[in-house]
Amino acid sequence: MPESQQTPYMGCLLLAEPFSDDYNFRRSVVLLCEHDKEGTFGLILNKVLQLSLSDALPELEAADIPLYYGGPVQTDTLHYLHTFGDVLEGSVEVNAGLFWGGDFEKMKFLINTKQANSGNVRFFLGYSGWTFGQLEEEIRQNSWILT
Repeated sequence: MPESQQTPYMGCLLLAEPFSDDYNFRRSVVLLCEHDKEGTFGLILNKVLQLSLSDALPELEAADIPLYYGGPVQTDTLHYLHTFGDVLEGSVEVNAGLFWGGDFEKMKFLINTKQANSGNVRFFLGYSGWTFGQLEEEIRQNSWILT
């Protein structure tokens, strides 16, 4: 793969090397939400937890939205991807029509009024993070497939 295609960027997917024995990332698909000189922030897309959003936030009693394991960093933090970019101030477009974060009070309103559901928002506990240059080195070592 040419060097330019091995460079991670916001919105790309990382596929964990199929035979990796890394417990945190085994068979993971990670969406990169941020990649710059400060480092890289991503969310594991394919590891659903046996919890719902209302388990983590009791004030959202009607939130039958599953929680996902976003990664091993700060697993006491909540992050979310959604399709409400025009509605949620402060959200970041990661890919066409897919946004990360934004006004959480507005998101709670959307959930409580049943406008947000598991079809248009996904919540994650924790995240995946790399320091500057760390992810590139892991890609060179064939720990990740970039797509």
